[in-house]
Amino acid sequence: MLTMNSPLPPKLASSDTIEAMHALLAVIGNPELAKANLDALLAAKAAIDEATTQHDAAKKAADDAASALAGVQAQAADFEAREAALSAAQTALAVASSANVARDAALKDRDAELNKREAEITARAKALDDRLASYRQALA
Repeated sequence: MLTMNSPLPPKLASSDTIEAMHALLAVIGNPELAKANLDALLAAKAAIDEATTQHDAAKKAADDAASALAGVQAQAADFEAREAALSAAQTALAVASSANVARDAALKDRDAELNKREAEITARAKALDDRLASYRQALA
């Protein structure tokens, strides 16, 4: 007869619990094999710990190298910027020097033309003075 107070069926164990029971039975069944397996696991864990330590040291060295490389790249960029500025200044100086040479040549040309005009005006003035002197002599 079914009543409302009938007990519930027993709870089934989880898969983790079942695996733990199997491991316990295996240890009880063959303790020497279990010890050998545990020793192998401990040796593997020690090897993994050693590899992890080496990996951490190598990672730190790689990070330090990357930091140093970034510093060198920053210095290289600064050097390139300075070199570009120097090149621009040299170009500006060359252009300015070329402009000065052209300006000097233009000034020399103007000076030569002014000297030529001055010589022409001086010659005309002398010719006029000579003419005036000849007129004065003719009147005297």
